[in-house]
Amino acid sequence: MISEARGNAMKRWGKPQEVGEAVVWLCSDAASFVTGHAMAVDAGFMAA
Repeated sequence: MISEARGNAMKRWGKPQEVGEAVVWLCSDAASFVTGHAMAVDAGFMAA
């Protein structure tokens, strides 16, 4: 599994807290104008 983490741009696995912070932001008033967007929280894996 360590080698799989090298396949993303950050070269490490994400922490649950990092994913949770994205979820909290999406549920907050700060994201009230965001609609219909799929936000990848994957350390750049989809961009590579």
